[in-house]
Amino acid sequence: MKDGIIWLAMDTGYKVTRWNPATGTLIDEIELPVARVTCCVFGGDDLDELYVTTGRFGLSASEIAEQKSAGGLFRVKTNVRGVAQAQRWANYGRIRASKLWDWGQ
Repeated sequence: MKDGIIWLAMDTGYKVTRWNPATGTLIDEIELPVARVTCCVFGGDDLDELYVTTGRFGLSASEIAEQKSAGGLFRVKTNVRGVAQAQRWANYGRIRASKLWDWGQ
């Protein structure tokens, strides 16, 4: 993030959190409909879309049935701009995800 803010994927936490590392303050949360939130990166033409990868590993059959989008890639439109990441990370989600879920807040 340009302003030094940190975005964290909360594995088993159903969300992505946004933190101010200088103060340790939680600024924001983006809740998702899946438990295993694994990674996040900014993308899109204006770098205002947060792409979030999720997983299914370790979920029981009943949890997978309840979380049908687990293992998918989510795109969340934000009101902040990120910074471009290395190309190898930008391609990671595209390779692994078979479905992109647009997720509004």
